Amino acid sequence: MSENTKDKIMYTALDLFAREGFEAASMSDIASAVGITKAALYKHYAGKREILDRIIEKTFELDAERAAEYDMPEGEPDASADEYLAADPGRIREYTLAQFRHWTQDSFSAKLRRMLTLEQFRDEALGKLYQDCLASGPVGYMTAIFRHNVRSDEEAEDMALRFYSPMFLLYSMWDGAADDKEREHVTRTLERHVDRFIREMGDAKK
Repeated sequence: MSENTKDKIMYTALDLFAREGFEAASMSDIASAVGITKAALYKHYAGKREILDRIIEKTFELDAERAAEYDMPEGEPDASADEYLAADPGRIREYTLAQFRHWTQDSFSAKLRRMLTLEQFRDEALGKLYQDCLASGPVGYMTAIFRHNVRSDEEAEDMALRFYSPMFLLYSMWDGAADDKEREHVTRTLERHVDRFIREMGDAKK
């Protein structure tokens, strides 16, 4: 029961953080939303920052699970990273689309993305997490992969920016979509972009 309660607190707190902001949501608000007393809440977490630490831990657990599912390198790719492109470009395609689904359709991660977007300028730790998960982190990850397929670090970073920038923009378009039809259009747009990028990258190697 204790572990289930801890998870329930984490998910409920994230929901509040995504709607109200991290600073605005109090421990009293969290306890009320969970349906327990504030004293009971403190038996599980010492404060909001500890809840946030668990949310961050959960985020990286989910990242590792996706990397393993799609057989992608976890963390910065090593010298064998060229195999991930040369051997099976479709792996990167499916992983990229899975990442987009994760940050838009998975309840936990969609709320986290909203919270990070709101809080990136108000909290240094959350600003860093925003960069790691949604901005400089993905660009750095793809740069490390492309580095083994081009002549220079600058060219690898340029490729990573061209690859990731449309996806970053499409997160906002997804958020602004009025209905499922518009969200489906966003997904198809991303698929076309990824397919075209991989095709052009293959052509450049010939």
